Parts: sequence; C-alpha cells; structure tokens
Amino acid sequence: MNSRFNLNNLTKHQLPSIAIVALTWAILYKLNNFALSSLSVTSFISWIFIPAGLRLLAILLLNRTAAIAGLFIGALITGFSLQLELIDWIVISAISATSPYLAIEVAHYFLPIKGKVCELSVGQIFTMSLSLAVYNAVLHNVYFYLFHFTHRFWINTFEMLTGDFIGAFFVVYIFSITCKYFKLHKA
Repeated sequence: MNSRFNLNNLTKHQLPSIAIVALTWAILYKLNNFALSSLSVTSFISWIFIPAGLRLLAILLLNRTAAIAGLFIGALITGFSLQLELIDWIVISAISATSPYLAIEVAHYFLPIKGKVCELSVGQIFTMSLSLAVYNAVLHNVYFYLFHFTHRFWINTFEMLTGDFIGAFFVVYIFSITCKYFKLHKA
C-alpha cells in the first residue's frame, strides 16, 4: 500500500498530485451542488455526495500525505463560498481531508486491502465506503453540534453518512470496474 501519513513525504514531486486532487475536489463539489442540488439538505450535507469517492480514490491511488493535502486545499477552496469563520473553515476542511485516511486504516484492519484499486472486491469497496461515511459524518456533525451549526445531530449525521456512502461507493466501484475492463481488454 501507499506510505503512511508523514509530512516528510511531501516533496515537490507531489505538488502536481496535490493540485490535481484540489482542482478535482472543487470541480466535483460544484458539479454535485449543481446536478444534485435537489438532494442537498444543508450547505454541508447532501443525500448523494459524489466528491466522497474522490476522498477514497485519492488516498488509495496517491501518496497519502499528498492526497490529504490536496483534499484539504480543495475543501478550503470550496469552503470559501460558505462564509465561515476562519477556524471553522480550517477545522471542517481538515475533517474532510483526514477522514478518508482514518477510514482506509480501519477498513484495512477489518478487511486487508492488498493490491491495486482495480483489484478491490465489492466487499472491500463497501467496507471502505462505509468506514469513510461513518468517520466523516460523525466527526463533522460532532463539530457542527458542538459549535452550534446544527441542533439535529443524529438526523444530520444519518443524512451525511448516507450521502457520503452512496457517493464513495458509486465512484470507487465505477473506477474499479472501469480499470478491470481496460485491464481485460488490454491483454
């Protein structure tokens, strides 16, 4: 698998990866808000959140430090339009960027992940997507509840968990079967 999270791994060679992840996050976020606006619950929650899949793919495909940095910068970019206090903006972006790393570590503990993304089973994708959704929804909504963004902790957690799970599972599954298809037809 990729290297563990370590700031010493962040070199100029990862800068293109960071930029691509940040830009892709911003594009997917805006696309999700546009195409699935009717499924948005709040400015932070949607019943289907496609960028959640990028979170997992970035961690699976790239140097983890670069992936987290790209996700963090992407979340900062998209959070700019939400008119948050600086500390809220940073904390919410940090939760968004680090939750996939935690999710993959937990998923790996319960269901060892070996090989490449295109070799993942549906069970592995399900486990990682569910783990991501749980971590992301709980961490975000604890922060939202403690700092008075919401008073509906359980409902918002369920809504975010559902949206993140659907988005992550869909994106990673489609990516995985696309890789398998091209791998099969390449031979």
